[in-house]
Amino acid sequence: MAGFGGLCPLPLRLGGTRAETAWTASDQSAVCRDLVAVARVLPFAHVVTDRDGAVLRYRGVNGLSSEHHPVVTAEDVGPLRFLHFVFPAEWEDSLGLRRSVNIKTAEASPANAAQADVLTAEVNNAAGRQRVTVGSMNAGGYVQLTVWGSYLDYVRIEDYGGATDKTDCEPEKTPYAWNFLNALRDARGSGYTRERGGLVHVENMALARAHAASWRRAERLACNANPGTALEKAEEWRQVLGVRRRDRDTDATLRTRNAAKMRAALGPTRATVDDAVAELMGPLYVRTWRNYDPTTMADDPGTFWPGVNPGAATRDLGGGAWYSDRQHVVVELVQPAAVGALEWQDKLADLTELLDLMLPATCTFDWVVSADSGFVLDVSRFDEGCLG
Repeated sequence: MAGFGGLCPLPLRLGGTRAETAWTASDQSAVCRDLVAVARVLPFAHVVTDRDGAVLRYRGVNGLSSEHHPVVTAEDVGPLRFLHFVFPAEWEDSLGLRRSVNIKTAEASPANAAQADVLTAEVNNAAGRQRVTVGSMNAGGYVQLTVWGSYLDYVRIEDYGGATDKTDCEPEKTPYAWNFLNALRDARGSGYTRERGGLVHVENMALARAHAASWRRAERLACNANPGTALEKAEEWRQVLGVRRRDRDTDATLRTRNAAKMRAALGPTRATVDDAVAELMGPLYVRTWRNYDPTTMADDPGTFWPGVNPGAATRDLGGGAWYSDRQHVVVELVQPAAVGALEWQDKLADLTELLDLMLPATCTFDWVVSADSGFVLDVSRFDEGCLG
């Protein structure tokens, strides 16, 4: 119904003047976060087979038909019968994104509660196969298997229409169409009916929505002129700025990367670098650490410069090269539990690419993860004082 226009009872914009119908950006984000939380704990598949491994029923997030269910083979070892379930390594979801299955846990049980079967399930993903082996104490009866995996670690609120950069709509807190409708009623005067029905009302509605669409087109044009807010033109901004696009990038992800890349044109000043990193990493960003006072010109104690400030011999890189802690940038981040491993690695790759582009060749950089007991630098832990 939201596509019917500005007078539709469902909200077309985030925020509004009527508390009973307004849906804010934070409301939408909360709903999307709940959907993500539910999606990440759902089982990947539920399958029922007979004693020979023939699939009788299959229900999985990758599909319901026979082409989606696992390949099942039976093997007898003494009194035990083993069923080997081999799931596909990846699948394509409804958004057209390739998802890895990556089975983590499995649970097997008799399909009939009256059966006396004792079942065990073991995950064995060796050789790149998504395999689960079910062992049975006897060769009879039916087996039902439920498997869970990290295939949805990369589900994000953007997949449900949310985005961390969304804000409440400021210009159209009251629908444009409603304002135009009231203006048309007043302009026509008492000679025309103001009832919500009949040809006059239909004509007023059509004109009001047409005028509202014109105002919205102007706002859309302004949004598309900025890489950080563009929607229809986001792909063109990507091409102009030379930003790589992954298959799993959403519109919101692409807008963030375009906006961060655009800031690189302003030069590698301290403020520009910090703003670009903050825009790219969003809520994952904490602060940027630098081992120097920009107002001080003297060499820092860690500098090794042959013939000028020799420093410690262990810092000699050879060939007359010099070394200084002054040109080291460390970005402090947080990794919430809701951020999956794949999304985290994508963010770090984007951060590395951005800093490599923006910082001078004399600079080195790294990232740290904020923790209660200090920081984690890649895989090693060190105290906050090391950055001071």
